[in-house]
Amino acid sequence: MSMRKIYTPRHPLILENYIMYGIVSALSRGLKPDKQYRIKVTPKGEFYEISYPEELRIDCSSIYNDVVRAHDELIEIEKFPRRIGLLGSLGFQNEENIFKFISETTEVENINGIYSGESLELSERGSPCELHGKHVKTAQIPLAPTLGKYYSKHISDDVSLPKPRQYSICSLCLLLALEGLLKYSTIFLIRGERYTAWIFSQLKPNTTCTADNLNYLIVQNQLSKRAIARKNYMNEVPEIVVPLLVFYIADSHVAMELSKLTPELISYKLEGVGKAPAIRSYNTYNITSLLEFISTVKGVKPEFEYTIDALRRHVDKCVDALTFLSLSILAGNIDNFYDFLRLCSAYYGQGINIRIPNEEEIRAAIQWFYRG
Repeated sequence: MSMRKIYTPRHPLILENYIMYGIVSALSRGLKPDKQYRIKVTPKGEFYEISYPEELRIDCSSIYNDVVRAHDELIEIEKFPRRIGLLGSLGFQNEENIFKFISETTEVENINGIYSGESLELSERGSPCELHGKHVKTAQIPLAPTLGKYYSKHISDDVSLPKPRQYSICSLCLLLALEGLLKYSTIFLIRGERYTAWIFSQLKPNTTCTADNLNYLIVQNQLSKRAIARKNYMNEVPEIVVPLLVFYIADSHVAMELSKLTPELISYKLEGVGKAPAIRSYNTYNITSLLEFISTVKGVKPEFEYTIDALRRHVDKCVDALTFLSLSILAGNIDNFYDFLRLCSAYYGQGINIRIPNEEEIRAAIQWFYRG
């Protein structure tokens, strides 16, 4: 079986991850899970190498249609104000112009030449899209949150001088990034007293994996969206709780398969401020232990997620329990787990409708902490 290799273009990390997921989605379109293993993704530091059977093709027209449909569904679920939109207001006047821009890709028949690896030689020129993109626009904040509208480059050999420049993205990179964001990331709503914000999160694999591994995220994301859609979400929560809120809904098998990627979770908050969006926080977490914990406990009792869901619904009163549970798992601290259990009992005694973990769940969790 002959294989081809392509390389993501070496954009900043978050944008690069979204593009990688977009390519994986496009290549695995229509393939059954037992065939998706032939598509392999290897992290190479600042970019990804993707190998796949040469008979597979990327249909940009189908991706475009998927992006438009998924975008409209998410806007309805997440209630993004039209003045902000999912993609922010910088770089384009409105989202109609974004879709007009990415519609250019429907004429692209082969991405192999574009993502052949030539852009990996890029150094101080700026965005790799300046090499292969005939038509570029400024990257949107939700797709490139570490850049904002501008980024800095060194312009002197002996002195570091920051020079602000707009960061450009071509229509193909933008299309693939949107496919990755809409299918493989989780977004949820935060309501503060004076603002509304959305927390974006994406999984970064740190080991060679296959498309069937990564496509478990689609299942996970669908579960998360259903959980979000059936309830109003929450007020402000501590950043450390975000990974738990993203993955508590995953079933035991999905959590275990994702843990094999030795992944990091990258999360960032988009806040509506005045007439423009702004990024207010950015965090990275190693979540292998979290996924293993969820797989272990829910493998014994899937109902454990109801405890977390009840705490989330009463987050104003129960945020401390969520914080202790997150800390206990991410730091491997069993004392914090006992704090979590004590608080669940206290909330129940106060008349809050909280489900207390049962004996089987507690035993499975304690065994996980002492797994050695």
